Amino acid sequence: MFRLKPAVGLLALVLAFEPALADVVGKDRTTGCGFRQPQEWQSYTANWTGSCIGGVADGLGVLRVYNQSQAIATFYGRMLEGKMASGAIDTANGYLAGRFNDSALAKSDDRDTFIAAFRDASAAANAASEVFQSQGNAASAKYYRDKAKQLDAQMD
Repeated sequence: MFRLKPAVGLLALVLAFEPALADVVGKDRTTGCGFRQPQEWQSYTANWTGSCIGGVADGLGVLRVYNQSQAIATFYGRMLEGKMASGAIDTANGYLAGRFNDSALAKSDDRDTFIAAFRDASAAANAASEVFQSQGNAASAKYYRDKAKQLDAQMD
């Protein structure tokens, strides 16, 4: 009877992580870090530059979406258990910013929501810049530093 307790504890631990992993529909090809892309992006390749906890994107970072080798959209912001939580998507038609529900942009007219989203986006671009700087990739580090300044300027 006492031998079942560790097995039950292990099962509970696995089940605690299962919802986050079950929601993952995309994976970074280099790191294997998983994330949920918005429905309209699921047929494309995406790369995540940011923290990865338990095999899923979690924290500040950048999710770049590609159609073959061309970037079509970039999410700058905060992921929570593999899902977009807050930030901005840079598209050919401009920025879409705010809070996200299950990686889908939630509608809002609240100015504070947009300000917080652009703060997260700017912080995410700075975090990506630091990753590339630490890898010795000065050009990408500069690109993301400049992008952080652009995102920060959106709050003016």
